[in-house]
Amino acid sequence: MQLDQPLHVEAGQAIEYVLTHPEGSAVAVWLWPAPGTQVETAGGPRDGVTPHLVVQYRTASPAPVRVYEDRLMAIYEVEAPAPYFEVIGGACRLDVRGRERVTARCERPSSLVRRELHFPGWRAVVNGEAAPLRREAPLFQAVPLPAGESDVEFVYEPPAYRLTLAIFVLGLVPLLPLRRRQAGVGSAQV
Repeated sequence: MQLDQPLHVEAGQAIEYVLTHPEGSAVAVWLWPAPGTQVETAGGPRDGVTPHLVVQYRTASPAPVRVYEDRLMAIYEVEAPAPYFEVIGGACRLDVRGRERVTARCERPSSLVRRELHFPGWRAVVNGEAAPLRREAPLFQAVPLPAGESDVEFVYEPPAYRLTLAIFVLGLVPLLPLRRRQAGVGSAQV
């Protein structure tokens, strides 16, 4: 999370941090060497150490609402999120048919942004032909759209999928004679 609101402090102005833990337990402050710094601590000034602090502050906007939590993660709902599919650089009507399929009707060439992680293995198909899939902003996918109607499909195939599948099949080959021998062992008639 980027903090884009700087903290303005006048020269000589004291800053007081109150460290609390959500569960009310003790809070530890870790120190590590940082050349050319000096910090006032309860035991007096200390050279070459900087406190490792995580600063939380409140803004006028409401905090995100936690919608799920388990021992591995917490998921928050973002207020007024951007749409999953969005057109930039043109006017298009979108008929969304799921997370991987959309039909676009564009007056002129445009770009379709899909707010899915741009990750190796994703590819785009527009009107049955491969289309270049580029990174939009730091995280998302975008594909160029021609004027007119376009059927767009996003397909994921893990990197090295075919190689992995081939190695798996080759790993099964030595088991075939074993299966035949086992089938022949109990088939003798009395």
